[in-house]
Amino acid sequence: MRLSEKLNLFVLCAWLAPCALGAETVRLYRDTYGVPHAFGDSLAGAYFGAGYAMAEDLTNAEAGIYGASELALEVEGRKSEFYGPGANNENVSKDIEARHFGFYRDAQEGFSRLSPQVQLALRAYAAGIAQRYSEDKKPRPDWAIEVKPEHLAATFLAANFYQSAMEASPYELKEIGVPLRYPYLGSNAWAIAPSRAADGMTIHFAGPQTPFGDAQPEIHLEWPGGRVAGYGYGLFLDPGVGLNHAWGSTANWPDTSDVYRLRLSQDKPYCYWDALANGGKGEWVPMTPLQIRFEIRGSRPYVGRRWVTRHGPVLRFIEGQWAFVWRASGWRRIEFIEAAFQKQWAASAREAIAAADPPEAVSGNWTLADRKGDIVFLYNARVFGRQGDGPRREVLPGDDRWNDWADWAFGLSGQARLPLAINPACGFVTSNNEAPWFAAPSGEIAGREAWPAYLVPLEGWGSAATARGETARALIGSRARITLQEALAFPFDASAPRAKAWVEAYQTAWETAPRRPNLSAGATRVHQILGTWRGQAAADAPGMTAAFFLVRELKPWSDPAQAARAEDPPAPQSLDVEAYARALEAAAYRLKTDYGKLVVPWGEIHGFAENGQWQPLSGGTDYIPAIFQAHAGESAKADSIGGDNRIRCSAGSAHLAVTVFQGESTRRFTVNPSGQHNPKVHPNSPHCRDQRPLFAAGRFKPFWLSEAEVKANLTPHAGKPGYEFQAVRTLEVPDFSSRPSP
Repeated sequence: MRLSEKLNLFVLCAWLAPCALGAETVRLYRDTYGVPHAFGDSLAGAYFGAGYAMAEDLTNAEAGIYGASELALEVEGRKSEFYGPGANNENVSKDIEARHFGFYRDAQEGFSRLSPQVQLALRAYAAGIAQRYSEDKKPRPDWAIEVKPEHLAATFLAANFYQSAMEASPYELKEIGVPLRYPYLGSNAWAIAPSRAADGMTIHFAGPQTPFGDAQPEIHLEWPGGRVAGYGYGLFLDPGVGLNHAWGSTANWPDTSDVYRLRLSQDKPYCYWDALANGGKGEWVPMTPLQIRFEIRGSRPYVGRRWVTRHGPVLRFIEGQWAFVWRASGWRRIEFIEAAFQKQWAASAREAIAAADPPEAVSGNWTLADRKGDIVFLYNARVFGRQGDGPRREVLPGDDRWNDWADWAFGLSGQARLPLAINPACGFVTSNNEAPWFAAPSGEIAGREAWPAYLVPLEGWGSAATARGETARALIGSRARITLQEALAFPFDASAPRAKAWVEAYQTAWETAPRRPNLSAGATRVHQILGTWRGQAAADAPGMTAAFFLVRELKPWSDPAQAARAEDPPAPQSLDVEAYARALEAAAYRLKTDYGKLVVPWGEIHGFAENGQWQPLSGGTDYIPAIFQAHAGESAKADSIGGDNRIRCSAGSAHLAVTVFQGESTRRFTVNPSGQHNPKVHPNSPHCRDQRPLFAAGRFKPFWLSEAEVKANLTPHAGKPGYEFQAVRTLEVPDFSSRPSP
């Protein structure tokens, strides 16, 4: 019996059981850190509780905040209707884009194609949001619209669609002058088999690197025979853990989209030459017009028209002769939603990757581990093949039939297989935004010559090993048996090996140079500080501060992608000692002028500022990366220093999660520097950024999974003034008997 058939049978039984016993309830708990845990008697009950909990976290009726509705408005293209045009017409632009790309429209049209259990999960989740909204004592504002299951599905479609923009922006989209939003992505992940771990453990770690302000809360939902827990809002969790497996992903950069230059007819308005029409002979084909009209609060309605072809949405017209169309492999792929749920509900790591074959997620390196002891790395990519062998990552003539997509080019079966390693001989896999052949050091994945450039890029992100990846492989590979204590320490490793090697090369060049410029006393002291630096981006390390300013002066790396690479240091004899001397003088001047001293521990200028209190923090930066990252990258330029001469960390390792399978037990440890609640939504919640001291100290908190553990570790703030969440509550689940039968 296939996985989908098993799930259909299971869900049918789960639907019927509560009906026989009377009304179903879901138990909702808030633990010590405010994390919600929903225990339902069925899949529907668990997702109903999760939707309710998410709405609690994103809603503040007194302040007029309804985060779930805001997200629904954005994917439907209705922000202008309630918020007005926004600064620089931002809301208008987003509404046009959402309607042009059709996320909500496609979710409505494709919803019935989802399996019954996925439809049920989305309906129950939306019902949970509605239940929370119904409890408000004051009327909701008009913009706090009902969140429908189709809105939830549309958010999946938008996320998968925009993923393609990340790799297209430096190439085709840049060439035609069309900027598109795309996610800020980085990450670390690895899985360690029992052969490399103490006490027969299987260990999984994943740590997304994103802006802290975008950090999501955690959630846990469980039902008989099913569990989903992790980082996110309860629908698409990454990293996460199910009953028997854990998963996480990092970014990769395959070519998952094309921009076509379509020739327009001079006689037939808005018709383009389609080389595959008329039985492959070609003919002029009309574009599909989209009449877009929406209200704008405080202004006249927007009325306009956009165009769509079978390739995708038209992004730009030029001189009535050409139309530029973006074809993204995530566009209209309702199947992605199905694959995302099946991946989470799978019984093992192998079943999880099989749930997306052919690949439905546009891209991403998947790292998985399970209770059986299996560990998996999959370089996932929905790359379409072409009729011919035309160029990639450049604008293509659309009237050449050989440039047209034929079918997906890679998968887990067939001859064109995606890079995949299952239980490699080395006993571990790693993923750190690198080329896939570094994932398994024992060589299970073929090297550069085996993969086309459109699957694994030749340059930039994802083309080589990273310093973070080399550090991870050194940490894991140097130990015969990894203990739990070591596994919990690895994610906080602040080694900066590339910067250390580079500093050492300059120091050697200086010491061996036949002639050296004279240094001031301050520059000499900075040189000495660098000489004693152990290469750690540690809060107590003045050498890291000196290295940071030296890098800013010498600019050895052109951008963060180049800085992240693991490369051999330059030969000392090739280095300019006069440039090094000038950089030392400049660094000494900055340190003395801005901080009044030359010996400045890293944590004095690098950390969190909270309510007038400074929290020193270890961690790498954009240009001096480490496994543990913290930098000013959310609203500032790379490695930005604020007006108070401090790096106020706003991005980096936004969530860290270690899962340990041992026998029948599953233990999970997590930490999130943003905490469970956003201070913009719940300013009085004690769970706003309450995990930052743990994060700064390099420690995890437990993520409790059993109901008994959760009940023994409830939030201590329930019932106190200003805390609006209950530690324990029981919700009655609506009747879903009108749902379609499987």
